[in-house]
Amino acid sequence: MSPNLFTIAHLGDVEVGFIPDNSDKYKKLKRYNLKKVARAVEICRGCPVWAECLDSANQDDRMFTVRGGFEPVGFEPKPKPPKTKPDGRTERGKRILEEKIANPCKKCGEMEWKLVNKHDRPNLFAQCQACERARQKVVYQEKLRAKVAA
Repeated sequence: MSPNLFTIAHLGDVEVGFIPDNSDKYKKLKRYNLKKVARAVEICRGCPVWAECLDSANQDDRMFTVRGGFEPVGFEPKPKPPKTKPDGRTERGKRILEEKIANPCKKCGEMEWKLVNKHDRPNLFAQCQACERARQKVVYQEKLRAKVAA
């Protein structure tokens, strides 16, 4: 059996020459390695000398190859970042909504608030939904007028 089967592939290796040089190359390489490691672990677990193989492995072997049915140490997935931001934006958002819920909108008098985070603004803010619907209606009507005029 080829030792290449049990080793993680790197960009530039002959076996991954099929991966085009574009922005997705790292994702494709990772997918390729995930499949390769899964296959190698499957083969390793059925091997009669897996324990001896694991015992004889040095640090470099454990870093880049499948040994004794274990994935390479350097190939373990990184933990995903938490969904909430560490600066406490969710707590801040709750506080903003609590402050706004107590007061009606200054423009329309409604009390229909929603938290919004626009891309051009760095912080969360509360937006009156009644005013937003009215604004969207005006924009839609302007588009219709422009379409009819054309």
